[in-house]
Amino acid sequence: MSFLNRFLGLPPDSKTQDPKAVQAILSQLEALPLEEARLLASFAYVLARVAYADLEVTQAERETMVRLVQDHMLLDPEQAALVVRIATTQASRTGGTQDFVVTQLLSKLASPELRAKIMDCLLAVAAADDLIVGEEEKEMRLIAKQLGISDKAFLKALRRYRDKRSVLKDWPTP
Repeated sequence: MSFLNRFLGLPPDSKTQDPKAVQAILSQLEALPLEEARLLASFAYVLARVAYADLEVTQAERETMVRLVQDHMLLDPEQAALVVRIATTQASRTGGTQDFVVTQLLSKLASPELRAKIMDCLLAVAAADDLIVGEEEKEMRLIAKQLGISDKAFLKALRRYRDKRSVLKDWPTP
């Protein structure tokens, strides 16, 4: 709550209480209802967080994020691309300082069923360039924990991408 809001006895502005990375994305989503925009902004940021885990966002990862944002959040292609561009910029500039608070916000806004779908989306982004590197896997495990997804559920989801995991690339398939 800002000093002015407290001084005047006004209710807090929920936008200003959001993490800065989410606020940057929200500024482009004013046409959406606030709660929907907050969910979308935090979802896009967490996708970008995984894509940037190895300090590089490939074109395949970017395209996958745009498709996921477009499909799951019902945005047109231009809006989805803009949201992903802002989220990727925020993740690369403010990552580390914003990662936890944005993921906490996403955890609050998403139902357990939606959190499981988000995990699938994170895996799709990491696998978009046909290789899930250790940094991406580590980041996804951390996000899963922050979203309240059990290790067992995370590993079950990760198992579907066995052939994309860099740590298992040269291992024979069972």
